[in-house]
Amino acid sequence: TMTNAANAHASWLMVISCDSVIAATDLWQKLQSYRAQATDRSVICLTDDQHLYPLLGIYRLDIEPDLKHYIDNGQRQVMRFIKPIVQPVAFSEDWRLLTNFNTPKEFECACITLNDL
Repeated sequence: TMTNAANAHASWLMVISCDSVIAATDLWQKLQSYRAQATDRSVICLTDDQHLYPLLGIYRLDIEPDLKHYIDNGQRQVMRFIKPIVQPVAFSEDWRLLTNFNTPKEFECACITLNDL
C-alpha cells in the first residue's frame, strides 16, 4: 500500500541509552523490521511486561514539528507524547539483562550476559 511504501522510505533516528550493551546493529535490525507493520506509528521501541523503553527505539524524523510544539507548550513527559504513536516491540529474552543497569553489580551482570551470547 501507499502508506507502507511511505513508511518504508521515511527517515528514522535510532536512540539507544548509555546504560545498554545491546549491539546497535542488532537493535536496529529488530526494530526496523516492524516498520511495515507499524504504518500508523512514528515510534517503535522495546517493551517488557511493565514498561516502554523510549531510549531503545527508533523515531520517524517527521515527528519533529509535533514534538517541538509539545515541548514549546511546556510539556516534558516523553511517555505522554509517545503513547499514541508508539509500536511496542517485546524485548528479546536474552536482552533483558543487557540494559537499564544502575549499579556496578548490574553492569557486571550485563557484561557477563553479553559474553555468554
